[in-house]
Amino acid sequence: MKHLLLIIPFLCVANQDFFCSCVYQKLDKHIDYTDAILIGDVISSREVTGRMYIRYEYTVKVKYYYKAKQIEKVVKVMSGAGGGDCGYPFTVGKSYIIFGTKSGLTKDSTLPTNTFYTSICDATSPFETEMQQKLDKRLTRKHP
Repeated sequence: MKHLLLIIPFLCVANQDFFCSCVYQKLDKHIDYTDAILIGDVISSREVTGRMYIRYEYTVKVKYYYKAKQIEKVVKVMSGAGGGDCGYPFTVGKSYIIFGTKSGLTKDSTLPTNTFYTSICDATSPFETEMQQKLDKRLTRKHP
């Protein structure tokens, strides 16, 4: 019992890094802090494994985009595997509104051209006409 009491505090502290924690933000804040907003279909996914992580790279066929200078018709979107890393659970064949950033998976990294990162903490969501209308009121819709 004595050993159990010593282990429990360690487990509580050790597991803090494995939980996703997001701060609620209004749509305008998401728009301000994102590099691009894409509306498109996820056409494929692949697992990308590193030394300390599993991520997914999704290929997205872009229908429209907002807030970026130029977007190709097909882009890559990176996200975590889900659970504690805040990864967004995309489904191949579904349409999404994706709020993507150019910053990479670590604090000081950047992603290649036409590659974006998103998570469940961003405003990324399955496509809804209502959300598209809100974006159309605030931003100019562009075609790739």
